[in-house]
Amino acid sequence: MLLLCLTKHWQSYQKLNCTNVVGFNLVSTFCNSSERGGSGIHVKDGLKTKEIIYFPGIGEENIFEMSLIELPGYKLCILCVCRSPDGQFDKFLN
Repeated sequence: MLLLCLTKHWQSYQKLNCTNVVGFNLVSTFCNSSERGGSGIHVKDGLKTKEIIYFPGIGEENIFEMSLIELPGYKLCILCVCRSPDGQFDKFLN
């Protein structure tokens, strides 16, 4: 397994950065101010990756919570999305 994509992790940035998944690095994350929901992508140690920040501001708390990375060696982008059931579905689709 090369990737671990998590949604609804319920962690703040500080807590999530202190969370250690053995053999993996946290490359991209979205955290809520209320510490609910969220998304994150962990990548196996040694795998060349980079976080994609081409879409700043597209993520919105409780609507479209996203983490996005690129795996250059595989010519692949990975998107991890969390949509809150309490969020506005029409805004999520837009």
